[in-house]
Amino acid sequence: MLTLNSTVAGEITLNVTTARLWSITVENRLLTVNAGIYSWALETTDAANRVKVQLVGTLTVKPDLIL
Repeated sequence: MLTLNSTVAGEITLNVTTARLWSITVENRLLTVNAGIYSWALETTDAANRVKVQLVGTLTVKPDLIL
């Protein structure tokens, strides 16, 4: 799991903080990921420690093709 935290400089930037109009920029990272199907979710935690799921989905990573 990759957790991004706006209190640590350089990990995540909230460009627009108006409710439901977010613009988020995350620094590029090079990842090595094995082929497979992965589930992901974007969750936020408010000041009262309530967690809300904003987005969910799946990502299919296919093996590299060697030509």
